[in-house]
Amino acid sequence: MLDLHTHTQASDGELTAKDLWTRYSEKNMGLGISDHLFRDGLSTEHGICAYLSQLESLPVYRGYEIDLGHSRILPDNLEDRFQYRILSVHSIRFPDGTVYSLEPYFAYRADAIGSFRNPFSKDTAKRVLERLLAVYETDMRRRHIEILGHCTATPFHDVLTSDSFLEGWENALLSLCEKYQTALEISELWQGPGLRMVQKAVRRSIKLSCGSDCHHAETAAKFCYVTEIIQQAGLNCEEYFFKP
Repeated sequence: MLDLHTHTQASDGELTAKDLWTRYSEKNMGLGISDHLFRDGLSTEHGICAYLSQLESLPVYRGYEIDLGHSRILPDNLEDRFQYRILSVHSIRFPDGTVYSLEPYFAYRADAIGSFRNPFSKDTAKRVLERLLAVYETDMRRRHIEILGHCTATPFHDVLTSDSFLEGWENALLSLCEKYQTALEISELWQGPGLRMVQKAVRRSIKLSCGSDCHHAETAAKFCYVTEIIQQAGLNCEEYFFKP
């Protein structure tokens, strides 16, 4: 098993890259480290270069996670040293210019920190998700994205649970994955996407990636939800994303 979505002290993780690799090697699991780029400490080219040198000293895959809608591009000499990129949503920019951060929602869902009252109506959630499709395409067109990360972990999806709108939205997003040859991540932390979306991805020959989105020591190398989805979908090695 290969975990391509993990975080270290270089961004917002608990463990060092070496400590994380030690935990995965003890369980005979492959590891990719994909810290947040352009925030949480990795905001300068000098810092990113030092980070890459650290990863290159370990037998791990080198990746990064980029926020949807982020415009900054790395110079080629740094970009080429990374082996994969994960694109995921962490905030939403509304038409009036206000930015809605998903961090309180993530903290509540992942760590049960504080409380979260979903402020979105179904109509608003649908409008936001429709706008997100356009931003996804813009980002996927302007830079090669190997993996789409935790794409169903938003409060907008929560509002629309069991609404038929979501199936159409999933189909549209999978069409973008198909068009830009981007793998769909099965996320341990966010327990998604569900079996339906994974099965549709397989039918479209979209590659799948496994990610714990590990930030803490206790969640390193744990794949309960991922394993369950893999078994239910009957996945085989040809359907996974691996970077040679």
